[in-house]
Amino acid sequence: MNRLILLFLFILNAHCWAQTPQEQIKKVIIKQETDWNKNDVLSYADSFTEDGTLINFLGLFWKGKSEIINQFKLINDCCIKPTQVKFDISETHFLSDKAAIVYIKETLIA
Repeated sequence: MNRLILLFLFILNAHCWAQTPQEQIKKVIIKQETDWNKNDVLSYADSFTEDGTLINFLGLFWKGKSEIINQFKLINDCCIKPTQVKFDISETHFLSDKAAIVYIKETLIA
């Protein structure tokens, strides 16, 4: 079992405020976890904006939704498909009423 910390920067949309900011962030994280475990790369990437950035477990930056999708597709068969993931929010720091930095502990089960 591997454990690592992921850092997510969320830009919260105005429609998110139907729930508390913490609830909305948790909803996005649960969706990403579910999409990963279903091996649905396209749905996983929907959580990112077109100019979003993903910092992967090796510390590499994947910039833009299309690069995130392409990189996941490249490693899908060997590295993603045979795994399950569990995301746990460790900390949330709000930068403003529309942006937050969220630290996530990832447990990867192969």
